Amino acid sequence: MDEVLKTCIEEAQKKPKITVWNPRVVAVMKILKKTTPEFSMSREASRLLEEAVKSKYPELWKTVEEAMR
Repeated sequence: MDEVLKTCIEEAQKKPKITVWNPRVVAVMKILKKTTPEFSMSREASRLLEEAVKSKYPELWKTVEEAMR
């Protein structure tokens, strides 16, 4: 696990993007971007994903968080 953790953190720091294929989510985000001043799809998607991942995988999140300090 230590080698996997190290490799994945290095990859995440080099390319910290994720692609999501979900037309309904994209539609909602685009509506919000066009109707809400200063709305950022990337910032909102990042916030929502972070909350979901922390909630679903709390131990793994803690491990990654500690390793990235």
